[in-house]
Parts: sequence; C-alpha cells; structure tokens
Amino acid sequence: MAVRESTIKAGPPSYVPAIFRADGSYGDIIRKIDSLYQGVVKFLQHNLAWLREPGGIKTLLIKLPDAIVSISKRIGPATRIPGKIINVAAEILMPIHKLGICTSSLLGFAEVVTKFPAMFSPSKTQVEYVVKDAEGNPYRAKYDLYDWEQKSNTIQNIADWTLSFTGCYGYIWRLNHTTAEKFPLASLATWSPRYMSIKGLYSEGRFLYETLWVGNYIFETSSEKDAIVFARIPATVAWQEVAGSVLRISLSVACLSLDIFKELAVRGNSSPWLDTAIFCAGLAPTFITPVAMRYWPKMVVEPLYAAASA
Repeated sequence: MAVRESTIKAGPPSYVPAIFRADGSYGDIIRKIDSLYQGVVKFLQHNLAWLREPGGIKTLLIKLPDAIVSISKRIGPATRIPGKIINVAAEILMPIHKLGICTSSLLGFAEVVTKFPAMFSPSKTQVEYVVKDAEGNPYRAKYDLYDWEQKSNTIQNIADWTLSFTGCYGYIWRLNHTTAEKFPLASLATWSPRYMSIKGLYSEGRFLYETLWVGNYIFETSSEKDAIVFARIPATVAWQEVAGSVLRISLSVACLSLDIFKELAVRGNSSPWLDTAIFCAGLAPTFITPVAMRYWPKMVVEPLYAAASA
C-alpha cells in the first residue's frame, strides 16, 4: 500500500534566533518575560481608561504626584540612591503637581455630580465572591446582607457624596472668609470619612468571617429536566478575594489612624513621633487606595469572576 505524502506545507522559516523564541532552549524565561510584558501593557491600558474618570484623574495626576513631591521635600537633599530617585521623580512631576493644585477643585465639583446618583440607587442585597474546590476550579458564591447592612451601604454612599460636597463648598467658602473663621460644615467633613472607614472595617470583617470561618458552600452540579441538582462541595475562598479584603482593611486602618493622630495633635500631644506618624498615615491612603479599590478589583478579581462564570 502506497503511503500518501503529506500535503501540509511547512511554514516560512523563522528569522528569530532560537535563543529568543518561546520554543527555544530558554523558552521558560522567554515566556515569563512575555507574560511580564503583557501585564505591563494591560496596566498601562487600564490607567489610560481610568484617566477618563474624575477619580482616575484625581488619583493619577493629583494625589500621587502630590505624595511624591511631599516625600521629596521631607527627605531634602539625598545622598543615597532611593532618595535621589525620589527627588528626580519629584522634579519631573513638579509641573503636574502645580497644575493639580488648580484642577483639584474642578474635579471635586465633577465628583459631586457623578456620585449623586449612587445615593438613590438600590443597595445590593448580597455579597458575591469566588471560591475554589480541591482541583482549583472556581465557583461563584454569595451570602445575604441584613436589612440594616443594606441601609448602611446607602448611608455610605451618602457619606461619600457628602465628603465631595463639603470639599467643594469649603473651597467656595474660603474665598470669602478668613482661615480663623470656623467652616460651618466641618463636622460633616470630619465624620463622613470616619463613618466610611468604620463601615469598611465592619464589612470586611464580616466578609472574612463568612468566607474563612462559616463556608459551607453549595453549588449547582447538574440539571435534570426541570430540576436543578445541588451538592455541597468542599471549597475555600480564593486567595485573591482574601488579599483584596486585607488591602481594604489596611486602607480603613490608615484613615482611622490619621484621624487619631490629628486628634492627639489638636489636644496638645507633643510626642516626637507624632509628626512622622501623621505624615506617614496621611500618605498611606494615597498609595493603598488605587491598589485596594481599583487595580486589585479590576485587574485581578474581575478575571477570576469571568473564569467562575465560564
């Protein structure tokens, strides 16, 4: 019996040296470099998309440059490499820093508008998250929120809007009043972020309790005609979810710590560490917020949800 010759033609020869190809002798390293490159590209694309929102502009073009400039001023002339790098970065970001001082108030007015509908939107009744079984297969799980928790979420949205509103109103008020006069909405500007931080600590504490302690996950396994079969499958909450919760807890702790340190300063505490504590606690939310509230949920957790829904 004659053997038919293959009709599949070989592709054109690759002009890339084998050492630089994924199927070459250093394929593992090349694949890791390519994965890192793809991650950097996605990160830049995400930031470009985020810059279309007031929150992204405020974080990337105002808060982060302000923080780097503040660190540089506190360091002063540096003799070591890390300090020199920060000083060089501050010099590069100085024009953006000066421009941000002018645009910060305008973005605050934009946030007052964009955050307004959230106060009247229905509060979520459940918290969804992702768990994995022994084989690493992702599943979507959830637990119900109590009625008072749903109301507290609505109050949190109101507090968030109030914080932006008091910032804008304070800017207008200071144009016509001296710094010695007391701002009439000072209490709202003080207690709104405190409520948000305390609410965040409770919500994340309950999330860790429900996912790490309670568990008992039930998932749909098959469908028989009009009936759906459920089974209790051993599973654990995804580490990405736990890490995101820890990041949000650290943000709330940093904000509450800043309030405590400032209160101590107002009451006349002259401890030598207090000034440094206020400086560090004031900068911490600037760096934690984008990671905890934007990068981690969008770039790490959302793909996990997509895999669980597939």
